[in-house]
Amino acid sequence: MSVRRLLAAIAAAFVATNLTDVVTQAFLLAGYYARHADVFVTDVNHGVAMACELLHVLLLVGLYLKTRPVWAPGVKGAVACAVALQAFLSLPAFLYNPLFLKGYPAEAAAYWILAQLAMGVLQGLALGLVAPRVTDRPRRSNQEILASAPR
Repeated sequence: MSVRRLLAAIAAAFVATNLTDVVTQAFLLAGYYARHADVFVTDVNHGVAMACELLHVLLLVGLYLKTRPVWAPGVKGAVACAVALQAFLSLPAFLYNPLFLKGYPAEAAAYWILAQLAMGVLQGLALGLVAPRVTDRPRRSNQEILASAPR
């Protein structure tokens, strides 16, 4: 696997993640956050948020590349992997928030879950367009590798 291709896969998924976050958080949900200013933090530390998103993307890319044979080939498999990871990460977290945080609106959990699933689709599209080039080469057996080694 080429390091350049791996970095391209990470960058593509990171851009998709940030693009989804900017659209959903700054545009689609901005009015909602303003109406519920008593619950939501508006002065977010963007550096910490970006670091968390990078960790999330590293987890996604690593999981996808390690489990690549399990998923459907191409973009379809990448989208399925990314949406499954988003569902696995977001459903428990966002469904518990209204139960345990006083004043937390239940509809916010629904909005965030939908945003996370949309993010999974975009991450999968980005990853599926870049990652097949990383992993779709046929694997060589140990005998083939040894036979091709210089003597």
